[in-house]
Amino acid sequence: MGSPGHTDFGYYTIFPHCPYCKAEARIKRWQRHYPTESYDCPVCGTQYVPAEAASTTTDGMELPNLRDLIGRVQFPSFAKTYLKQQGLSDLEAAKIVFATELREAEHQHTITEARVAEKDSDRPT
Repeated sequence: MGSPGHTDFGYYTIFPHCPYCKAEARIKRWQRHYPTESYDCPVCGTQYVPAEAASTTTDGMELPNLRDLIGRVQFPSFAKTYLKQQGLSDLEAAKIVFATELREAEHQHTITEARVAEKDSDRPT
């Protein structure tokens, strides 16, 4: 049997499961962090750590980033319009877009710093 999982939007998610019999752990799916304590498989009794038996990886299908398709300058306006169409107020939509764009900028900064650090570590001393 295969591990319990889901493939969607370019990602392959494997839910916590017993590494021996592949039975899914009786833990809520789609959590950012799964328990790190030892867990007994309800099917075969094997002890394992749910966090170590779960993963999310790309499935090899690269999808373009919507920000890049629309343009990074136009994306916030698009996102705000989208959220308003979903029933949010102008203020709610603006707050969400602001917070999301801030997180995205921080993420891009972290990626850039990691690339610079990697280049620096590759330089001969």
